[in-house]
Amino acid sequence: MAFRIGLMGCGSVADFGHLPAIGRCSEFELVGLFDPVRGRAASYSAKFGGRLSPSEPMTS
Repeated sequence: MAFRIGLMGCGSVADFGHLPAIGRCSEFELVGLFDPVRGRAASYSAKFGGRLSPSEPMTS
């Protein structure tokens, strides 16, 4: 069973460090990405997988 990972913040460290490391580790599954710049999160979602998290506050 894999640990499910959601990443908050999709800057350059995520692109060259965190996301490739998560992808190489079979014990982890990337399930979500969030960044205030939605286009950056969308780009990394296409490159590494994982769903986009809502960028707007969630209300009930």
